[in-house]
Amino acid sequence: MSLIFISTDIFNLVSSTILLGLFYYITFTKLSSISDYLKNKLLGSFEDFGNIEFKKEIADIWAIPFEKIKITIYHGSDSNTAFRKFAFNVIDLYIGDKFLINTDEDELKFALSHEIAHSRILKYSLYSIIFPVMYGGFCFFFCLILVSSGIFSIFSFYILTLILYVTEIIVSNYFSWKTEYKADELGLTKTGNLNAAISFFQKYSNFQNNYGHLLNLIFNDHPHPDDRIKHLKNIDLQRIS
Repeated sequence: MSLIFISTDIFNLVSSTILLGLFYYITFTKLSSISDYLKNKLLGSFEDFGNIEFKKEIADIWAIPFEKIKITIYHGSDSNTAFRKFAFNVIDLYIGDKFLINTDEDELKFALSHEIAHSRILKYSLYSIIFPVMYGGFCFFFCLILVSSGIFSIFSFYILTLILYVTEIIVSNYFSWKTEYKADELGLTKTGNLNAAISFFQKYSNFQNNYGHLLNLIFNDHPHPDDRIKHLKNIDLQRIS
């Protein structure tokens, strides 16, 4: 009997260690991506875009006053992206210098239209903010009750924590994906250039690892470019039919 108890304790210890390591790995992956984002977007060097005619074209596409659009080029090791910075009374867009080199004018119009579209999509963005807060509070009290009642062993606690943690990531990323798909759809509607949208995502398909749908939901807060191409093709087919 003592051998059984010892082997059970060893199993719980080893299993708990593995689960804890996986937990910290996922956390570190998420925090690392956030750190890279902040480092390049907040601490990088910047310059004005300067192409007034292009800015006017973007303004015309969205029927926005020209003065309401601000486009800035940023420099850094992770300058292969474009993003919109939250601001009042202005559309504040940022383009990485490497991103600018790798995209042609039509692709850039779609990419910036995608970013502008985010300012028009609030539903899923609010979900992605509200859900983690509410879910975190639920998990805290749920685990506190189970642990304080003495029902859970350390191993069971780690299992539950990992399941709840991964579930939170999947649901949060699901809302993020929905937002990205909607922004892609609206960007395509505004530019009307499916070929430019497809070629843009094809260029950046190698910048994001593709682990398969479920693992992508865990590790990526954006859908893989290949999935975004499929989504845009389906949208275009629905418009034609």
